[in-house]
Amino acid sequence: MRKLVRVFLMIAGIVMLSSGLVHPVQAHGVVGDGTAASCIESALDAALITGGTIRCAARRTRFTAATSGRVSSLVEGRIAMQLAPTFVRHIVIFKYKDGSSPEQIQRATDAFRALQEKIPGIRAFEHGINNSPEGKNLNFTHVYTLTFDDLAARDAYLPHPDHAQFGTLLQQLGIVEDVFVIDYLPAS
Repeated sequence: MRKLVRVFLMIAGIVMLSSGLVHPVQAHGVVGDGTAASCIESALDAALITGGTIRCAARRTRFTAATSGRVSSLVEGRIAMQLAPTFVRHIVIFKYKDGSSPEQIQRATDAFRALQEKIPGIRAFEHGINNSPEGKNLNFTHVYTLTFDDLAARDAYLPHPDHAQFGTLLQQLGIVEDVFVIDYLPAS
């Protein structure tokens, strides 16, 4: 039984770490009532609060059937909470006007990227140019993806003065013919 619980916890830690949503941190000391289940429960809470994985300090503790069941249900519940998607993807696809120079497009791209440093809650920025051989892009060529921490961060971004300033820059450059925007929560 002890091996089964250890394997389960190792898998849980790997899943939590490989999800990209948590980073390693150590929970120090024996906590709670000193049992492995208590330590793991507290470490799971610490991992959720601090964004870390679990390293339990309780050693040489017997796992009973009751303890193993408690640990398993704790881990399963916490992993489900940790892996539930709360971040928001904001996809912006531009169709640039014919005659737009590479320098103008780069200026727009650089300004878009800079929003990540100016507006809180932007977790990631990514961009690229369409390279699909299908020919179904309707002349939309440049894709920009912002990942927000949550819906509130996305909602704060939309009216943010730096976002408005970016829109003003695009108008001044006069290079955007059309834009397509879609937001979503990644499905599990």
